[in-house]
Amino acid sequence: MQIALEDKRRALPESPGVYLFKDGHGDVLYIGKAANLRKRVNQYFTARDVSSKIKVMRQQIVDVDYVETPSEADALIFEAALIGEYAPKYNTRLKDDKSYPLLRFTHEEYPRICIARTKDLKKAGSKNAQEDTQGTYFGPYTDARLLREALRLIHIIFPIRKCKVLPKKACLYYRIKQCIAPCIHRDNATKQEYVGLIGEIKTFLGSGKKSLIAYLSQRMQEESARLNFEYAAVIKKRIEALEGLRKKKFRVQRGAEVHLVATAELKRALGIKGVLDRIICFDVSNIMGKWAVASKVSFFKELPDKTDYRHFKIRSVKGIDDYEMIREALRRVIIALREKRADKWPDLIMIDGGKGHLGAALRVLREEDFEYIPVVAIAKRFEILFSPNVEPVQFTQGTAALGLVKKIRDEAHRFAVDYHIHLRGREMSRSALDEIQGIGESKKAALLNHFTSAKDIANASIEELVRVPGIGPGLARTIKDVLTKDRT
Repeated sequence: MQIALEDKRRALPESPGVYLFKDGHGDVLYIGKAANLRKRVNQYFTARDVSSKIKVMRQQIVDVDYVETPSEADALIFEAALIGEYAPKYNTRLKDDKSYPLLRFTHEEYPRICIARTKDLKKAGSKNAQEDTQGTYFGPYTDARLLREALRLIHIIFPIRKCKVLPKKACLYYRIKQCIAPCIHRDNATKQEYVGLIGEIKTFLGSGKKSLIAYLSQRMQEESARLNFEYAAVIKKRIEALEGLRKKKFRVQRGAEVHLVATAELKRALGIKGVLDRIICFDVSNIMGKWAVASKVSFFKELPDKTDYRHFKIRSVKGIDDYEMIREALRRVIIALREKRADKWPDLIMIDGGKGHLGAALRVLREEDFEYIPVVAIAKRFEILFSPNVEPVQFTQGTAALGLVKKIRDEAHRFAVDYHIHLRGREMSRSALDEIQGIGESKKAALLNHFTSAKDIANASIEELVRVPGIGPGLARTIKDVLTKDRT
């Protein structure tokens, strides 16, 4: 006996997933995604202020199927794959003129994945073409925010490039094992591995699997059956990384209601009423005022968003004045947001420092009319949080909120120190190169852009040195002789 539609609706789980509306013939009318399946599906039948198209559609619905997914981002990918498989008529009819996001794989030697818009897609051939001169496309997807979250997870699990232009040396992503660095490993083995990674992602996007974990688990079993245990072990590590990421990020309460634990504790302690998704943190680094730099790191939903990290070489401050350095860095970020050169607005600004640093930040926020953004300073010694709105906060050791603020603070400090050391090393390298006759400013810049430091230049062979523009064999030998002599 068929269960009545109303009973099915009441029995739906309160969890993320994909739902399928069907007509009396069993044909799929519409496919959608939801953070809460029961709540979303019932809205179609209880809401009064709906379009005429929805009214027509719901008169035809006699059944609903669903598939639960681990997260709403997984539901978004699964929804798009199912729409591609079933092509429900109302998924087309209910679309308006909005520009829906797609995932684009660029046509490069080492492809990137980025988000594009349907309005920018110059389709080739038939109206359903998913490829043009700019790249290969998957989608469209119905939620840009969730698509960014899904793309972030893909970038974490699959070590492909994130940079728009391949750099001359490996970046931070290589050091944290989130990129295999095709910029420096230009060999056939790296090329084959990279092509394999891109193929895996494309296969997942078109597979109709309800989650990335489900897809990876199936691939691990397939490789084990082929006795390809080495690659199966690689996939197993990706599964473990993804599971660890989700366990660290979420705690589930009351069914599918998900909370970011540290964020919730931090909001309560600081009296923040609104959204707290993005936290940015500033720190400065210098030696007696020399090589002064500031850093900005950015965490989104408790995880680092390295695309929003920034370095600042301090321009306006002479001598030792950490407060003015913080003011300069913060002001430059605000101006970039106001002029729309940046678009990731913070929900909380954190400063590595004490009450004085907090006062410096507050002054800038007042001057720039940005006082509506909460700001807090975290003292280095006892991890006390100073806020203009509440009494100083000191979390108990081991709490999630303390772990989060320390992680953000330490990352800002590391990022600032790394840049400070880089600038100091470049200046010292310039001093060493100044002693070599025939090396002017342009050749110094070319050498340091290619090798980074005098130590790297000294370790380079003559053949490697002459690859630098403007460096001939004779000058290369002179460079080697001088720099090697300096080290003895």
